Formats: sequence, C-alpha cells, structure tokens
Amino acid sequence: EVKFPASRYTFNASYTARGKRDPAWAQASIYQYPSAKGAIAAWEKLTTRIAKCDGTGSNSWTNDDGSTTTYSTQVTHGVVPMDTTTGVESVFVSQNSLQQNTAGDSRYVNDTYSVYSLVDDVIIQTQFYANTNDNLTTKQRKAVNQLAFNAESRWLAN
Repeated sequence: EVKFPASRYTFNASYTARGKRDPAWAQASIYQYPSAKGAIAAWEKLTTRIAKCDGTGSNSWTNDDGSTTTYSTQVTHGVVPMDTTTGVESVFVSQNSLQQNTAGDSRYVNDTYSVYSLVDDVIIQTQFYANTNDNLTTKQRKAVNQLAFNAESRWLAN
C-alpha cells in the first residue's frame, strides 16, 4: 500500500470478473484535489514513496497442526510505457506474492498490479488483483495499462 495526501473527493468503480478468472477484480479510484497544485504536491509524495517500495521479503511460521507456511513477496515499480495523456508519465507498483504450506502442498499466489496517473487536479489509481494460483501475465498488465489510459482519457473528456 502506498500512502499519499488525502484528496477532497474520492470516486471508486470496481469490476469483478466472471468465468475462469473468478474472483479477479479491477478497481479505478479517482482522488480529486481542490486544485491542480494540490494534486501535484500529492503526486510528488506518491512517486517519492513508490520509489522506496522495491524489495523482497519472506516469512515462515508453524501452524497448530505442525505444518509450516512460507510467505514471500517481491515489489517492483516503474514508469508505464506509453501511458500519458497530459505529459506526465504514469507509474506502476507490482506486487508478486506466494504463500505455501509445507513444501509440496498447493501454493497460493496473490499478485496485484497498480497504475497511478496524474491528470489535472486528480490522481487516478487503476488496480488489478487476480485471486488465482497463476502470476499476472504481461497481457494482463498491458490490459491494466490500457484501462488506466482509458480512465485518463475519459476524465479529460468530461
């Protein structure tokens, strides 16, 4: 989770998948500030904090039944290629997580991909979470990038 200054208004839209990828979801959040200056100040804090997100971590613990659970996560960030409508490049945070009980048991993958965009007096966060045992694919990440670009374009059209 990346924290940045609170906005005056927040708007959210969520989309839940149907079919093979259930219960995947995508969410778009619009954080509207009193002015473009306020949004820019929040954006600067956001991008500074995102730059500190990169890294890996792991943990393990013993369950009541004697089994061991291991958990690991890798977080990366970067610029979203070709995702700008106002000249400010959007940024992404990608979190790849894996949880598994005793070696050989089924694993649980929990990946999240978020794109942040600055558009006038708003910051738009577009996020995808696939609750499956597969890592997010390049195709899925590109689809989130496109959804973020679409959200920017729609906001500017209004």
